[in-house]
Amino acid sequence: MPGIPSGNELESYALLLKPHRSLPPEGFFVFMVLISAITFIVGLVFFLAGAWPVAGFLGLDVLAIYIAFKLNYVSGRWQELIEISGSGMRVCRTSPSGKQSIWHFNPYWVRVETCLKDDECTGLILTSHGRRLAIGAFLGSDMRIKAAQSLHAALRVRLR
Repeated sequence: MPGIPSGNELESYALLLKPHRSLPPEGFFVFMVLISAITFIVGLVFFLAGAWPVAGFLGLDVLAIYIAFKLNYVSGRWQELIEISGSGMRVCRTSPSGKQSIWHFNPYWVRVETCLKDDECTGLILTSHGRRLAIGAFLGSDMRIKAAQSLHAALRVRLR
């Protein structure tokens, strides 16, 4: 999560924010194989007992689990790249569909605000000249705090 300095600390800074996914694609494959095997065995028992419609509904359960995980992986393609170089700051947000939105700021005027509620960081906002941009909405509280600290440090270096 910390920024990626390249060369001279004042030259450039980049912070890539992405949603965390705890189950990698290989783990998802193993999980689906196990769920499918267990469902097949249970469905076969019901089929042999004469309750053959149950097997079909068990297959629908496997399909629902598969679709839920695939939708979760699609939402995991959100990302925000925050770059500070020279006298410019750029925030590039990429949606799961690949659409990009780009905002430009002057890093000398940008302030990083954190919204705290019950010791939880509920929001991370960049403000400059009356404009506000919420970033990292897909991050957990601890990752938002780390991102805010990293951005504070990068912006502080430029003020010296």
